[in-house]
Amino acid sequence: MLELLILDKTAESRNKIRNRLCDFIYTGSQSVDILPRISVKTISVEELSFQKSPKLILLGSEILSKDRGIVSDVKTLFPDIVIVAWINESLNKLFIIEDLARLGVADIFLDNISANEFFRKLIILVRKTNKKSNSKIIIVDSGKGGSGVTSIVSALGEIYLDKDKKVLLVDCDVESQDLSRFLQVRPFINENLGLILEGLKPITQDTLRECYYNVWEDEDGLYCMTPTIDAENIYSIKSSYYKNFLSVLENLDSYFDYIIIDIACFKGVLKTSLYRVCDILLVVINNDPASIFANLELIKNAKNFISANSKIVVLENKHDSSLISSDILKNEVLTSSLLLEDSYFSYSLKNSSMAGRWPGSGATFYSQSDDNLKEIMYFLSEKLDGNKIVISGNKFAKIFKDFVASIASYIKKLFTTYSSIIKNKTKKEIENKQPDKIEQPSKVIDYNASAKNDETNLKKNEDSKKYFTKVV
Repeated sequence: MLELLILDKTAESRNKIRNRLCDFIYTGSQSVDILPRISVKTISVEELSFQKSPKLILLGSEILSKDRGIVSDVKTLFPDIVIVAWINESLNKLFIIEDLARLGVADIFLDNISANEFFRKLIILVRKTNKKSNSKIIIVDSGKGGSGVTSIVSALGEIYLDKDKKVLLVDCDVESQDLSRFLQVRPFINENLGLILEGLKPITQDTLRECYYNVWEDEDGLYCMTPTIDAENIYSIKSSYYKNFLSVLENLDSYFDYIIIDIACFKGVLKTSLYRVCDILLVVINNDPASIFANLELIKNAKNFISANSKIVVLENKHDSSLISSDILKNEVLTSSLLLEDSYFSYSLKNSSMAGRWPGSGATFYSQSDDNLKEIMYFLSEKLDGNKIVISGNKFAKIFKDFVASIASYIKKLFTTYSSIIKNKTKKEIENKQPDKIEQPSKVIDYNASAKNDETNLKKNEDSKKYFTKVV
């Protein structure tokens, strides 16, 4: 919420400025649609010291014409505040404007300023009033569904919890509530948040605490804000839904170290408004050729909305190694989107049967993954924090050992295959060189002929014996 304090000498002059600003805000100007909710309040000089620091203060022409030193007093009381001078024609002199600028006035509003000119100046001033947030807002998005956005949101939540950080996961899937259902965080439909976004409940510490829930009952530090019910007006630029949503995130900023948003099916002004306030946009892509164009369009559109201090990080979630190679995909994304090479995360996630068991288990993608995926996800968290990824000696030795083992296994397999081929080839050559066997005729024994020969021989012997006896 953008808080404007109006400080002037008399109540009449203060109310005059307030009425003019309210006319600007409530006349339906489209310029106010891209601004957060604006709160206008009038105070006297005596009340100034009892006020908490607003984002912007308007000093009226009556008090500036009598005592321009009030600028220094306000600056001393609120060093980080943006001061604007609301002056009339009598004070519209160069030497007076130079004096006000020297004292610390950021801009000048003439009392006859138009609504469009007022909002143009206010947009610039809002950027100046944006202080560094306490928490880091990370949006995880993809140009194509089923890329693993919900899995990565859950994994980052547990990793930062392990780093002793307080983390809020925001489920924006108003259609199917995937993140809430996968983590088993109830209620799946957040009625308390819905009442706040519709403006039926105030945004206070107590009402906000009713909007997010522990992921695990026995452990604090990881919370999930489940989505509201789907409605047509949540995407309308005329609706207060997206402004209230930004106000909710702004108020939650002081409670958490990380706010990780699964942006899911959000679109239109609601999506672009979240892009404007995020610190990091993590775009999950895969190596499916059908998804490349959608992801490039997402990156191109996001660059028009994220601030100069925010950054885009691209993560490849490789579903199928038979599709586009990582090198070709990286080159295509960096060339087409004009991103720096540092924006592309150097590791890619690979398909894991173990990690596929996490939906509906109450656990996260990180806890259900194998060691390799856990290590890559940890490196991703370091990348998002802006830390240099350093592989420790033990990890480097393990990687080198695994690499050598894989090479040795490949060589062994290659040698076994080659030996088998040589053995089969040699066997065939030996078979081809062996002469054909000549079939020898089998010897047939004629037992009848043998018996006849025996009779003939016996007869001859008897005749010889008779002849020898006769001679004698």
